[in-house]
Amino acid sequence: MGKKLKLPKLGSDNTNLYLVASIIFFGAVLRLVSLGHSPGLYFDEVLYGLDAYSILMTGKDIYGHFMPLAFQSSGYYPPLYPYTLLPFLAIFGLSAWVVRLPAALAGIGSLVVLYFLIKEVAGKSRKILALAATFMLAFLPWHIHLTRVSFLAIFGLAFLLSGTYFFIKGKKDNRFYILGTLLLAASTQAHYGYKLLAPVIFLELCIFEFKNFSKQKSLLLGVILIWAGAILVSAVSYSKYNTNFRVAELVNNNVFMVIREYFRSFSLNFLFINGDYYRLNNPWGTGILPLVMLPYVLLGLVGFFKQNRAVKFIIGSILIFSPMPTAIAGAGQQSVRNSPMILAFIFIAALGVELLLKISGRKIVFRSFVLVSAIIFLISSGNKVEYLFTKYDIEYGDLWGKNQRAAIEFANEQKTQNIVFTDAYNVMLNYYAFDQIVSPALLQKTTLSPTNYYGLPAKNIGNAYFLSTEQGFDRNYFKNLPAKTVIVDTFFYSDNPLFSTVKSGDKNIFQYLRVPGVFP
Repeated sequence: MGKKLKLPKLGSDNTNLYLVASIIFFGAVLRLVSLGHSPGLYFDEVLYGLDAYSILMTGKDIYGHFMPLAFQSSGYYPPLYPYTLLPFLAIFGLSAWVVRLPAALAGIGSLVVLYFLIKEVAGKSRKILALAATFMLAFLPWHIHLTRVSFLAIFGLAFLLSGTYFFIKGKKDNRFYILGTLLLAASTQAHYGYKLLAPVIFLELCIFEFKNFSKQKSLLLGVILIWAGAILVSAVSYSKYNTNFRVAELVNNNVFMVIREYFRSFSLNFLFINGDYYRLNNPWGTGILPLVMLPYVLLGLVGFFKQNRAVKFIIGSILIFSPMPTAIAGAGQQSVRNSPMILAFIFIAALGVELLLKISGRKIVFRSFVLVSAIIFLISSGNKVEYLFTKYDIEYGDLWGKNQRAAIEFANEQKTQNIVFTDAYNVMLNYYAFDQIVSPALLQKTTLSPTNYYGLPAKNIGNAYFLSTEQGFDRNYFKNLPAKTVIVDTFFYSDNPLFSTVKSGDKNIFQYLRVPGVFP
């Protein structure tokens, strides 16, 4: 007689391997499919792409700074993302999906690292904990959306996670201490929030690993040099590239406002009800965590204080320190800047799952509850992802450059001598440069050397002129423009009835006027 077939049990090595691989595969699909189109690039992403492409082709950003350590175009943002983009642009060229590819890969990598980090820091036997956390992160709409977009805060999270994991692995191979330190230090150059969080995590890790870490002078020297380099980059950015303006913006913030915003980051309204009100950051206008996670978060908090010292310090620090920069900036309910909190809530909720499955009595009841919760979680996530790929662009495409791209497409179809775009702070200029893949050298010249178009302040690329409306001029400016000019106005700068309006659904996208018109 043949042997009976034995099914693998949940928690066995083979089962966990298949489940984790499947989770990561589907998580990757959700982060990569239609990457450049759902939705289109928002303005900061356009700038990241143009700056990186300009560095690749000329060694200078779009404002002509040679190999800058902070990029002027989007408020002197940190350098890690555009420099990470360089090899992708070199291989694939400039396009929307390429600009987002490093962010998506970092999100997928976070799934892998989270699983192994939890096993490393909490114990290899706690496979259910690692599996539950990876499952929730893979299908959490908050994380899916943020890692499909070039949000710098979530990009830095992958470096923080990886740095923590490799540093802990250093007790087995000292070279990992250097790699972990390098990744943690790198995260400080991804987003300004990590300039506080990463050093805190690093110092805690040094305390945990002090016995191994303090014995080797060469190791200590390497770590000191890495952090000295990170501090030097930040110092140069502060002194040379005007990143100090961000500090100056915050010095007058009221301490009571900061405290209020800090606690708003932990409010039920933000976490489970309405979330971030800005639909670019939160497409659904709902809590950043699904309501089905609430009982597991509460149950996980009960078990959190029973965890080992490393778990309590690392997760606690992420939870405590992540909202501080956001609160100081006066935006406690900001889902992008608060994105490192994802790790803490995911881990705590996974603890809740683990504790529930460990209850000895009525196992079938609790396992059924966890299974039903997982199904509800997946259905809820599926509905939100479907909205993200279908209706979201229709309802909120204007937040993602839809109006600008439509105006550029319309302008390219016109058979005319000159195209005039109304513009403010180079928004249309940069969308146009990205869409047309304008030579970086030409874009630098255009940005730094404004011209005029029949007496109006403008910037010029070929036969396209971008009127700088932020400088102010008469609303009936079009009366003095020559024949064979088409004006495309995405800012609705003029309210003259001579302009024809182009709509998408019930929303105005842009208006246009072919000169000459019959002017009163």
